[in-house]
Amino acid sequence: MNQGSCGFAGRSVLLIGAGCALGRVLARLYANAGARVVVIDNDEDQLLTIAKQNRDQISTLRLNCLDATQLTNFINIWSDEPLDALVHLQPLRHLGAQGRGIASIVRLTEGLAPALARGQGRVLILYRGTTSTTSLQKRALSPAWDRLSNLLSGQFSGDGLRVNALRLNAGAGESVSGRQVVESALMLTQPRPSEITGAVLHLGADTD
Repeated sequence: MNQGSCGFAGRSVLLIGAGCALGRVLARLYANAGARVVVIDNDEDQLLTIAKQNRDQISTLRLNCLDATQLTNFINIWSDEPLDALVHLQPLRHLGAQGRGIASIVRLTEGLAPALARGQGRVLILYRGTTSTTSLQKRALSPAWDRLSNLLSGQFSGDGLRVNALRLNAGAGESVSGRQVVESALMLTQPRPSEITGAVLHLGADTD
């Protein structure tokens, strides 16, 4: 994808749980395309590594995105400052806390909805599909992940938000390049008119 044509110059992008491999790649691509990127994670070393990719465009905030109190404090600080894209990476960053990840995504999307409504209102959720070897607990939550973008879209469509998801099935995004994944993420968060909302784009072979 031609980064210069994405229209991210001067836009604000917030990456939650950015300390995973895809978070590092997305932060660099958004920043290189001219966006003002804020990355949130609980690992200071990961944040420093991400920031080094483009110090002028990437800001960092150390925060536990699964902690309800810290999330509320952050939402109050951000207030209604325009936000163009909110990218949820919690499901990839915290594989052992999927239920809390869902709660975090709902809380942040709801709390930042006024800011998103003042910006371009793009929300993207990235999560992994399950396989026959996935734990029973995670497989039980799979239907909730598959419905989450549609539920949030219905809740906030009146505010102009566009909420979509990328389901990474077996083989999708395993490498830090993950070209198909990052290109799909950029496409779904581009600040241009779009009616796509509530969609789940499956990447990779679905073996569930």
